[in-house]
Amino acid sequence: MDRGISRQRTTKRKANAQGLVEFALITPVLLLLIFGIIDFGWMVFNYAQLYNAVREGARYGSVSGFVANPDPVTNPVQYMNCTQIKDHIVSLAGFSGVKDNKTTDGITARRPMITVVYDDGRPFDIDAWNAATSLPPTAPLFESMTAYCSSAKNSSLMGDNFNFATWHKGTEDAPATTDRTPGQTLLNGDRIIIQIDVNVQFLTPLIKSFAKGGMNMKFWVGRSIFPGGIQLNPTS
Repeated sequence: MDRGISRQRTTKRKANAQGLVEFALITPVLLLLIFGIIDFGWMVFNYAQLYNAVREGARYGSVSGFVANPDPVTNPVQYMNCTQIKDHIVSLAGFSGVKDNKTTDGITARRPMITVVYDDGRPFDIDAWNAATSLPPTAPLFESMTAYCSSAKNSSLMGDNFNFATWHKGTEDAPATTDRTPGQTLLNGDRIIIQIDVNVQFLTPLIKSFAKGGMNMKFWVGRSIFPGGIQLNPTS
């Protein structure tokens, strides 16, 4: 009788020990799966948020808005108000860590999180613009550029002041000397170009330990602006 009870206790201890070993083996995999699902959802959420923010920022910056007594310096219209354009983006994508006047990689002189520039419809390389370190930038890369947002041209290209690109050159069909005063005018059909470049940090400590730099997300969008308004010709 005693021998049977002793054998049952031994078997029970073995089963408990086996369960603990199995649990210890499966726990890391289970945690990795759970944290992976959490961070996957977190990244999808930020992807959608950033994508929406850059689109809404371009939408916001493509119109004049309702500005009483507009002044280019003290009270600019919306499409020239770099501060409000960037603040609008940050307000829509704050969870991602995107900030105005901050660099993506933490190095002052590289990759501003929010880049706002303007062109005449001919595209140019925004990354090359961010890498430029002096004014005027190398031609003919930026001949189509009509304006940019920066307090002063420096290696980081960060700032909130609206500046005209004095180096703009038109095409043979529309030379700058006939369609605008270089460095002083935006025309109907010019585009505002916004790029967001941010490293979104992972949410859970486990995944963050494997990817300390986070995941880079970069979006850009262009939208036509109409400073002179749209003329509607009434039909007879």
